[in-house]
Formats: sequence, C-alpha cells, structure tokens
Amino acid sequence: MKYSIQFLIDLIESDKIPASIKHDVSCLLESIDDWPNTVDDLDDFERQLTESVHAELTIINLKNYAKELCVKKDAWKMEALSSLYRLYDRYAHGVVLHEILNPIKRSVDELKTAGGIN
Repeated sequence: MKYSIQFLIDLIESDKIPASIKHDVSCLLESIDDWPNTVDDLDDFERQLTESVHAELTIINLKNYAKELCVKKDAWKMEALSSLYRLYDRYAHGVVLHEILNPIKRSVDELKTAGGIN
C-alpha cells in the first residue's frame, strides 16, 4: 500500500493510533514538509533520501550527509534531516530507516484491517 502524504496527515489527526506511531509519523511529516523536492508518498521520500545520501539511511549516514551540505543552498534539506534525527532517537543505534518504517506500516495496515482507520 502507498502511504500518501494526505493519508499520513489524516492518520496523525486520528485518535485511533498509538502515541508512538503518531510521534513517528509526525516526525516523518515534518521532515517531508521541509524536504525541498515534491514528495508523493512515504516510499518516494525514502527513495529520494537514499538517492541523496548514497548510503543506507542510518542516523550516522544522515549526519555525515548533512555535514556535506551547504547551509546557504541546502538549508531545507538540513531542516528535514533534523526532523528525522528526532525519529531515530527512539530506536537502537544503527537502525536503518526502512526498519523504522516497516513496523509503522504494519501497524497502520492492522488498524485498517480491523476497521480502526479509513
């Protein structure tokens, strides 16, 4: 299933999702909102990040990538990355972004299947 940006916005406005998922999705949305390129859905955002970073999307690789950016021309990317750092704070060191996203997607799918969200 594709997780559109509007679906994610609606999701965090719902009172039917656990606080942990709401936190994670909020961090993702903040990062997507600051990302300088148009993002169609969650998979597109992950793809764009991977293409930019040229490495697995771990916190270390994201921070190394941020060090290469120029504030004057890449301020929005740097801001987007700072939102992602808050997402990684809740997870084990060395975790890759898809390892964070997959459980979120599974939880959302379970809620949809159970009729908890549309």
